Amino acid sequence: MTNLHFEAVIFDFDGTICDSVNVKETVFGKLYENYGDDVVKRVKKYHIDNSGVSRIHKFSYYQKHVVQEDYSENKINELSRKFSSLVTKKVIEAPLINGALEFLEKNFNSTHLYLSSATPQQELEKIVKNKNLSNYFQSIFGSPKDKIKHIEEILSLGSHDIDKTVYVGDSVNDLIAAKAANISFIGVGKENFFGEEVLSIDDLTELEDILKERAYESREL
Repeated sequence: MTNLHFEAVIFDFDGTICDSVNVKETVFGKLYENYGDDVVKRVKKYHIDNSGVSRIHKFSYYQKHVVQEDYSENKINELSRKFSSLVTKKVIEAPLINGALEFLEKNFNSTHLYLSSATPQQELEKIVKNKNLSNYFQSIFGSPKDKIKHIEEILSLGSHDIDKTVYVGDSVNDLIAAKAANISFIGVGKENFFGEEVLSIDDLTELEDILKERAYESREL
């Protein structure tokens, strides 16, 4: 057992626990491949630029602003079902981020670990179960609730101190949610999209040491 100082660590999933961002980028592009390369490029770019945003929002944007076609609720739900059928198996097969499994295995008994994702709730639970990760998390939160709501529920249900709760994610939207809840944040990714004032790490291999040392406390999180 370890002493991380933090009593609650909230993880994003895609790009933070699972190396699956490119998987979803590819599937979004595939669903619009009949519209040509320019549309596919716009679709993929919007997905990358809006990591952490639900697919419902993304499909609404694509239909309304990119292809300018039907963006009714029925159409968006149809696209979401197609996306889910293509992506779930690929995400289950995708590797974990370096250091993720080691961190979970070492710390789940001594620290409250949570999962917060824009992936639909049932799909997220299925993926996590099939990747044999369910036992590591106190609770798993997916869409339609957004990440700000996830954090609020975690803080409320777990009675966690905001000063001892940290969000670990790979997108600016993760950072925005953490700031809205007034909790600490650590970015994940080989490219730092968050600015110099936010601590960012390449993967999760060094996360335990950072949380122990509270090395980021001197920075504006």
